[in-house]
Amino acid sequence: MRLVVLFLVASIPLFASTIDVSAWCSSAPTNQGLGWASCGDSFDSASATVSGLSAAANAWAAPDWYRSNATASLTEDLVFTFFGGTGPGFAQPWLTLSASMHFGSNAAATATFGACLVGPGGVCDWNSMPFVFGVPETVTLTLNVGAATYGEWYDSATASASAEFDGFFGFSDVNGYPLSGVTYTMSPAGEAPEPATLLLTAMAGAVLLACALRKRPAGRH
Repeated sequence: MRLVVLFLVASIPLFASTIDVSAWCSSAPTNQGLGWASCGDSFDSASATVSGLSAAANAWAAPDWYRSNATASLTEDLVFTFFGGTGPGFAQPWLTLSASMHFGSNAAATATFGACLVGPGGVCDWNSMPFVFGVPETVTLTLNVGAATYGEWYDSATASASAEFDGFFGFSDVNGYPLSGVTYTMSPAGEAPEPATLLLTAMAGAVLLACALRKRPAGRH
């Protein structure tokens, strides 16, 4: 019976996402949980968070060479299905990024969506995500942000960065002409097995169970 249980568990798709957060302060310890990290006191502070499809990092340091830094990253495989037309098309993702820094600090933010990599102020090309109406498409989203401070002796320093996927702001046909009336669904890869996968898993489990019962020695229950 143990073989059957192991097979069923191994056949269920798992979430395909990776979250990494860190925070460091020169004067205070770091606390960390699922999707967040922070540290700080009256001399310096830092925080990193990943929530949904967004990432943020903040850092602050008082004068006299206090230091702090934070980083946050998310990698998520997303499955999209587009409706409202037939044949191939293109979707232009909306990636919102920002990076703000003060003298004595640094900040950076980048986002990758499929083959498109952008920084603050950048946009993906109109044909950055090809799709076929009605056909599920899997795309990897990666967000990376970082903020660091190294306060000078005479002034405090602050830094912040954020990155977020906000859906799509444009759809085009294969010639680049805008499409209207396009809708889509989105879910993490592996969030729910397809009905066919569940059926095959159940059938395979039933076969293994039948084999296990057939091989059970007579007189044992």
